Amino acid sequence: MRTVATNLMKALETELRNKGFEAAVTLSIGAASYPEDASGAEALLAQADKALYFAKSQGRNNVQIYSEMRENNLGFDDFDITARFSKAVREGRIQAHYQLIVDAATHRPSGIEALARWHDDQHGWVSPASFIPMAENLGLIQEVSRQVIEQSLVDFKQLSESHPTLRLSVNLSTRQYREDQRRLYAPGPLL
Repeated sequence: MRTVATNLMKALETELRNKGFEAAVTLSIGAASYPEDASGAEALLAQADKALYFAKSQGRNNVQIYSEMRENNLGFDDFDITARFSKAVREGRIQAHYQLIVDAATHRPSGIEALARWHDDQHGWVSPASFIPMAENLGLIQEVSRQVIEQSLVDFKQLSESHPTLRLSVNLSTRQYREDQRRLYAPGPLL
């Protein structure tokens, strides 16, 4: 299988050069085989996708075979936590935890900051330093933020009834902010 994938990669490079493409072109291939890696079409595609993801993470322009990765235990921790995180987001299991904001001059509470938190049954509490970049790279950052904002608004509504002077703060990732700005200022039909 590796020979076929490598030959395919070389053939594509040659074809592009023959067509006059001067730009550097890279090709990453992830492959899985039936029935060694999976018995159904959907599972087989998922295994090939894992191999492709690992191939891209290795600097592009290479071939990764799922069964070889499994045998050598390559990249499986990354795949596992990524798959578990994606599932947690789909199931709405990202939590909002709160940190008190204290006014430095009066030493009195002035607000709360909502923070995204994720607890996984296998990995325990996963650091936002790990899962926020994952959310950005997987295109899930909008959904993570939506879950945190919705939960924090519900919680803050209750809290603000007894503490009306408190403010709620929610962090947004830089990437999400840029995406929101692009959408806000994107050219479109005027109403």
